[in-house]
Amino acid sequence: MENRTISFEDLPQATSALQGEVQALRSVVEQLVVEIKSSNGKETVEDMIGIDEACRLLGLKKPTVYHKAQKREIKSYKPEGTKKLMFKRSELYEWLESKGISKEPAPDVEAILASLQKGVRHKPGSIK
Repeated sequence: MENRTISFEDLPQATSALQGEVQALRSVVEQLVVEIKSSNGKETVEDMIGIDEACRLLGLKKPTVYHKAQKREIKSYKPEGTKKLMFKRSELYEWLESKGISKEPAPDVEAILASLQKGVRHKPGSIK
């Protein structure tokens, strides 16, 4: 964006240029609003997650998730040209619900240990 001083004589032309730019921006925003409103009925592309995030979400280890995906217990996707498995978060939640497991993520073991160690008092060292 150009930062120049506008003289009093140039003010009407600068104002008219700004009005044109504002009108152009308005039309772009209106077009985007129409597109968003029309796409609300359509299915949106869901974020895919990798194996690490799926393991954390399910509270399972990688070999277990790979095994369940291979047996098609858990729905997985393999994008073209890659060897990585991808999962839809909503489908993993559905699988958890079908197994009667809550949606809460696996507990953070380090945080639990830290909270337990806060109240632990250590014996003072022996005096020699």
